[in-house]
Amino acid sequence: MKKTKMGLLIPIFLLAACQEDAPEQKWEESTEAEEIEEVRQPAEEDWESGEFMDKTFDYEAAFAQNDYAGKTDGDELYQFEEGEEDTTILLTAPHTTAYIRDSDQETQPAAIYTGALIQLLQDYTGAHILYTVKKDADPSFYAGSPFKQEMERIVEDHEIDVVIDLLGAGASHNFAIDIGTDDGTYIEDTYPADLNAFAEQENLGPVVLNNTFSASSEQTIAAFSHRELGLASMQLQIQSSFRNPRENEEAFYDMTVVLSEFIHHLDRTYGQQ
Repeated sequence: MKKTKMGLLIPIFLLAACQEDAPEQKWEESTEAEEIEEVRQPAEEDWESGEFMDKTFDYEAAFAQNDYAGKTDGDELYQFEEGEEDTTILLTAPHTTAYIRDSDQETQPAAIYTGALIQLLQDYTGAHILYTVKKDADPSFYAGSPFKQEMERIVEDHEIDVVIDLLGAGASHNFAIDIGTDDGTYIEDTYPADLNAFAEQENLGPVVLNNTFSASSEQTIAAFSHRELGLASMQLQIQSSFRNPRENEEAFYDMTVVLSEFIHHLDRTYGQQ
């Protein structure tokens, strides 16, 4: 990505802020990260033309309507968009809109821009994507939710190897991404190490593993994917500073590129390491 001198400072400030008191993370040996032209070229072209931000805000508008309740006048709770024929990756985003959890029925805030992010990731990787489109009961918290039932159907119809669940974390957390794998139960530690390598290549971090959000609870999408569907999985908890392009366009762009390159790499190497 071609950045102005001023533009480069913002992600560095974010990195420094996140690294303050960041937990020390030891990683398995990983693949050496290299820029992936199939991802970089279209992403950079979109960035330089302004199309990247135009798409970002257009995508997010559908979720942001009605104070992030989404498309309240429709019956659909989620949307599945089929990816390329040969992809084995399913991305999920269950908190694109506000959602309801627990007996008190309190509304929980959306993980903003995870809806835009998941669609951008499909644009640059060809992965299958499944995301919520309106406010309802938390699809990742409840067993037997329509969202999880749709995941079962997708797995029956498509050759899925890995599920990656995109969630949000607040600005108080001292990481860029917390990868949850239930301490390596859901996927081998070499793959999270690969994600960290792509993040380091873009000076994005810190990335941590099973630090605050391990995805060990049986309600999580990652746990459901592994325990009920028999798939490899990981949960990515993305800190809000890296998914709010209205505050920092470049941090959001860098996050999109890092995740896109990792997903592209994972789709072509899973099971071969």
